[in-house]
Amino acid sequence: MLAAHPHAVPIFGSRPVRSAKAIATGDRAIEFLRDRGFPPEIALQMTRALRDYTIGHAMGLAAVHLGAQRRSRKPKRGTPGYGPLDAVGLEEHFDLGLAAMLDGFERWRR
Repeated sequence: MLAAHPHAVPIFGSRPVRSAKAIATGDRAIEFLRDRGFPPEIALQMTRALRDYTIGHAMGLAAVHLGAQRRSRKPKRGTPGYGPLDAVGLEEHFDLGLAAMLDGFERWRR
């Protein structure tokens, strides 16, 4: 949803959502994790870490979609200076990072 609305990402990332529906969703997420063996304080930290990771990734994508890439000095594929660090797009690492976070959370389960 955030990737589809890049202009909304800075607003979403800088203003906490405190609606009753948002709070209920957070409560359900913490309850879900607690029921699977995570202490409530760890469950809260996990949901915040996932939120921050997701919003941070969305902000990077939004910057590209809103024109930052045109100003970038990143070399184009096949030109001098283009290297392995340029070969992976911004969208391609989200799943890897998410999987690493989820796998790492297992150590906090009771």
